[in-house]
Amino acid sequence: MMSCTQFELDQITKLQALLSAYLDAITALLVGNVREYRLSTGQGDQMVKREDVNRLQETYGLVWQQYDALCARCSNGGAVQQVPWGAAPWLRF
Repeated sequence: MMSCTQFELDQITKLQALLSAYLDAITALLVGNVREYRLSTGQGDQMVKREDVNRLQETYGLVWQQYDALCARCSNGGAVQQVPWGAAPWLRF
């Protein structure tokens, strides 16, 4: 079993926070009764609108791939994650 460095563990924590921020924004814009949402990524704030949802989902997917790769590197080679078809279209593998 491969162990992570402290840097890798810190990166995992940062990516988890970033994923959470993006998912909160996507959910608020799609499900909530809001037209704009303040996305706080830890590197700054930005206002996003419903029109930005596709871009947010693409970014979420890219960050997820980084997170997944880093978690796989820090474990025994990764785990298989099954996502029902169409449930999360921004997670394209």
